[in-house]
Amino acid sequence: MKKIIFSIFIIANFLFAADVIKVGISNDYPPFEYLRDGKVKGFDVDFANLLFAKAGLKFEFIDVPYDEACSELNSGKINIAISAFRQGRFTHGCTVSEPYYDTKIIFIGTEGSGFKNIDDLNNTKIGYVNGEKLLDVIKEIPGAKPIKRSSLIGLILSLQNGKINGILTNSLTADGILNGDFSRFAEADSDKYDMLKSLGLNKKMMSFPIREDITVYFHVLFPKDAPKDLLEKINKAITELKEQKEIEKLIQKYSKS
Repeated sequence: MKKIIFSIFIIANFLFAADVIKVGISNDYPPFEYLRDGKVKGFDVDFANLLFAKAGLKFEFIDVPYDEACSELNSGKINIAISAFRQGRFTHGCTVSEPYYDTKIIFIGTEGSGFKNIDDLNNTKIGYVNGEKLLDVIKEIPGAKPIKRSSLIGLILSLQNGKINGILTNSLTADGILNGDFSRFAEADSDKYDMLKSLGLNKKMMSFPIREDITVYFHVLFPKDAPKDLLEKINKAITELKEQKEIEKLIQKYSKS
């Protein structure tokens, strides 16, 4: 019996080493994921290449909507998902890795609005895309109304035309928006921003960390009953990438204007 169990363990390890891991990824959260020249690019794409090389595993990307990733994992259609996942409603029922990226929550508004800190945001309209922690923070502000949009460019359009007073997002996304660097957005989104500028809707923007005491963590997502060997390999690879400053280099790359 022991020999049989040992043989099964060896076969399982061999399969993970030989098989191509199917990685679910969304393509609509720049600069983590976005479409350019018909290809998915971004921080998470670069991170996945480093991660699987470090783990010694082959992989391929499968396009999966952000809010369907957990169910796709548990159905067996994909093995792993990487799309700036934060723990919450969309990851409930799945297993998460060690965090590979952490960020403060950043408020973006237009210059001249008079907003300097969270105490100035009472009775405002604040936009966000995904993230229960962002929604929780907005709900804590007296009289503030959360406005959800399906895309970041939709938030920027709403901010520039005065439909919302500000945006909550992560630091990497905020850097690109504030620097006016839309090269790490989808082509269609870059075109929309150019249209905004041509219409004179290009107010200069400002930002500040909204809550210094809150840190948001991004994780790799696994099915609920994640294979132990695969989970351990990925966590080990994340730890090594952190220790070798490889993730820090990625952060610097995507922070540049």
